[in-house]
Amino acid sequence: MNETLTVLAVLATEIDVLSLPNSWSDFSTDISNLLAFAEFERAMIIERTQAGKEIEKTKEGYKEGRPQKHSNNQIDHALSLLSINGGTMSYNQATEITNISKSTLIRANNKINKYKKLY
Repeated sequence: MNETLTVLAVLATEIDVLSLPNSWSDFSTDISNLLAFAEFERAMIIERTQAGKEIEKTKEGYKEGRPQKHSNNQIDHALSLLSINGGTMSYNQATEITNISKSTLIRANNKINKYKKLY
């Protein structure tokens, strides 16, 4: 918060601001001042986000990334229904029954086939 006020105070003066990382940028116009402030805000958001992630990583049970919508058992069951895996259904039929998207089933099937090819 204090950093924001400091930047606003500097921008309100008649002082020309020259950014060190982007020394080619001249912040003597109003639009450039707004762009400089936006860049500063973006850097602050990134810094706070990274600090929050570091705090969360110290907590037990932290798992980075998006949580799975379907369990591995549900996906395995849907894959076993497919005719290409010995079942009797097409991707569209398995999707209707299991409520797992066709793209998820294709991705999971490709992952299993890739693993089988490696071993």
